[in-house]
Amino acid sequence: MRFRFNSTTLDQIIGGTLTAGLVPWVRSARSAQSFQNAGIVTVTAAVTPIVTLVSANVLVNDLILVGGQIVGTKGATAGDTTLIVRKNGGTAGILWGNSAADWRDTSPATAIGATVTKALFAIGYVSSGGTFTCELAGASAGSDLTIAATAGQMYMLILSGS
Repeated sequence: MRFRFNSTTLDQIIGGTLTAGLVPWVRSARSAQSFQNAGIVTVTAAVTPIVTLVSANVLVNDLILVGGQIVGTKGATAGDTTLIVRKNGGTAGILWGNSAADWRDTSPATAIGATVTKALFAIGYVSSGGTFTCELAGASAGSDLTIAATAGQMYMLILSGS
């Protein structure tokens, strides 16, 4: 599989000169992982882990592409529902966009008993090498959000920055 790429922003981030063309995935992929929750997850108002992946070693300038999705049911009180991708451990420095904390998406005022289907795609940049734990998490204001077994899924692809 190949992807096409030509991005001034990416050129600036990794300090190289990139031109339009085809780059084989095999040459740039450092590792890929996917996982799903094994049991029921009850997401509360506090940030609640849904799926966790532990990376191999990452190096400065590597890019981390993460896709996560959930399907759940909102409880008896309406409120915001948030899906989050974040670093939750390890020694590497990871920037999610312009944030060192996380990448998140919030759906305001999710209705009582609603089926919540959310997907989130995050791009991370390794600012200092090491290992890290990548987590798909959620928060549910008003009432809990219940995610059935295997209904929370995450895929992580680490691309070599060199």
